Amino acid sequence: MFDIELARKIKETLLVKALPPPMQERFVELLLEISDQDVLKPGDVLFTLGETNTDQGCLFTDGALKVTRGDGEVRYMESPDIMGEVQLFKPQAARTATVEVVMGGPALFFKWRELGARSQEVYNKDELLELRNTILHSASMRERNILEKPGE
Repeated sequence: MFDIELARKIKETLLVKALPPPMQERFVELLLEISDQDVLKPGDVLFTLGETNTDQGCLFTDGALKVTRGDGEVRYMESPDIMGEVQLFKPQAARTATVEVVMGGPALFFKWRELGARSQEVYNKDELLELRNTILHSASMRERNILEKPGE
């Protein structure tokens, strides 16, 4: 049995909300099965600009994150959200930003490759294409919604 509140938070992410309803529950269950839960604290660094060969994904359910890009631009993300998906499509790609916790809270950590492999067991071919496109779309939407300051 899994935490109902945690499942609700996962369903609030752009990614999961964009999935067709029949796929949402399976995604939540899959993510909960493959993830380790931890609590983020202010000052924790989740990703470092330029790091490579990392497969780490993170879904933070509460709090805010500071995103510092290579050009020095600083933006903020508020919960709940999933990040690190570039690693799913380009496993050898370097991280595009340093991500630091500003306001902490619970988070799920998982491996994108495991999510991809396990998704093949849970979804049919058409659903896998839908999942792929939804992950790409949610990443694009997050870029548009990233905040200048927390709470905006």
